[in-house]
Amino acid sequence: MNMNNIMRSLPLVAGVLGQKYGVKVIVGGGSAYTDGDTIHLPSLPAEGTEVQLGLIRGYIDHESAHIRHTDFEVLKKPGVTPLKKHLWNILEDWRVENALAKRFPGCRRNFNWLINHSFAKKKYKLNPDPGIQILDYILLSVRSWDVSTVESNKARVGAQLGRQYLNLLWEINSVLNNAKLVCNSSEACMRYANKLVRLIENYAKPKEESKEESKGNAKSKSTAPGVDSEQDQSSKPEKALQKLL
Repeated sequence: MNMNNIMRSLPLVAGVLGQKYGVKVIVGGGSAYTDGDTIHLPSLPAEGTEVQLGLIRGYIDHESAHIRHTDFEVLKKPGVTPLKKHLWNILEDWRVENALAKRFPGCRRNFNWLINHSFAKKKYKLNPDPGIQILDYILLSVRSWDVSTVESNKARVGAQLGRQYLNLLWEINSVLNNAKLVCNSSEACMRYANKLVRLIENYAKPKEESKEESKGNAKSKSTAPGVDSEQDQSSKPEKALQKLL
């Protein structure tokens, strides 16, 4: 399988799928993304395998879906933080893929292959940072909407988070369930990204303690040097969320 022949056809494919003339495809780097005019693909060897071909098909369809269906002006509005953009992109990825698959059903197969390969084929490696685990949980939740094999990795991350963030996870699930029903535009995806950020902000607020608890914690700190008090332990979930924000 000669990858050079395949790569030469990608701009034409991207132009058709993205419904835009003159789409450029640049190969090189470590990730796939688009700015609306140019599609960037990771570096690929000259001779490809079936896996590499699957990646190319999935990447080119995915980025073409953004070119065709994403309103990039949404990202230029005031107040779009890196966290909001990240959460928006998770929802927008799902939305544009499904929009393109309705017009080109063959793309659905490529998307499903890429999702399974990226998020289900291997046991998901847990990030030690609870804040990043929350982002992973949201990503895997959205990806499981189309490919059920992602559920096992989602459950693994959720089980870890549930020990400290169970109520937050319930509320995240509620927001995501609503997003699945109403996110039919880039603007709607941003609204729900904002909802998720507000949830995280709410749970990131330090919990107030009574005077009695404060005295007890002070005594615990004075009598048990070198050991975290309960207050120190309970503040860690909020600190992880503050770091994420």
